[in-house]
Amino acid sequence: MAFGSRARQVTAPFSATSSTMMVWLAKHQQTIKWLVYALLLANFGMYIIEDIGKFQRALSQGQSLLAATTRLATSLDLVGWFALLAIFEIESYWLRQGPSPALARALHILRLGCLALIANTFFIYFREMMQIGEAVTVGSQQGLCDLNFETSYFLFNQTYSAITATNCAALTESLPIIQLAEFGTYSNTEGLAIASLQAWASLIESGVWIIYATALTAIVLLRQQVHSMTALEPLLAVACRICIAAILCCAASWAYHGHYLYTWDSCLWIAGFTIIEANLSQWRKAL
Repeated sequence: MAFGSRARQVTAPFSATSSTMMVWLAKHQQTIKWLVYALLLANFGMYIIEDIGKFQRALSQGQSLLAATTRLATSLDLVGWFALLAIFEIESYWLRQGPSPALARALHILRLGCLALIANTFFIYFREMMQIGEAVTVGSQQGLCDLNFETSYFLFNQTYSAITATNCAALTESLPIIQLAEFGTYSNTEGLAIASLQAWASLIESGVWIIYATALTAIVLLRQQVHSMTALEPLLAVACRICIAAILCCAASWAYHGHYLYTWDSCLWIAGFTIIEANLSQWRKAL
């Protein structure tokens, strides 16, 4: 009897706190939602600035305009994700009763376009990962100082440093110097290992996000067609949870290498899609 009394004394305050928090979240859900969306938009601006720098560097190295556009992969990827997030928001919050047939077709076509754009980014990351394996060792210490300084860069942990007559000798102290498949780009053994790990993280994260978006799309389409929960939904929900866990692992790897913007970006997108899942939860309660 004493144990039961003690248990009630412990759990009651926790339940009250949890209930109060849930009430607060429900009350401010819309404010939190638009705040998260605004932060995602601000983050998008940072990536545009970063990608423009990569695009300009590619052009300065003499790459073709078509080849240089691959440096805009992250920005194009985010355009696809923003449009996809907007579609989910419309379907799960504004049109829970089901869109008109014409609007439904338009949303499906737009969704397919977004997924194609996102898939293109996945294949760009796959190609970059394969290029890591095509790296070759520069033959001599003098090799780096004989380069065309106007088109040569040293890559280390996502940072591109222009190779000049002043710093080429210092860079050769970290032998061996490795030439990457990316035109005019060099690194060392440690830099190559980091580049390989980051290429894998980008590829895995991109692929997992696609799986997550596909599972979430399946849930929305099932709701629209059946207008009730199905036995498949819990399995899809578990798949979404596994995807989020994998994305957090990739985000942790970026933080480990000091790229907190990438970690912050992953967490923001998780928050954005958590809002969509909250919409789906409310939709489920209304069924």
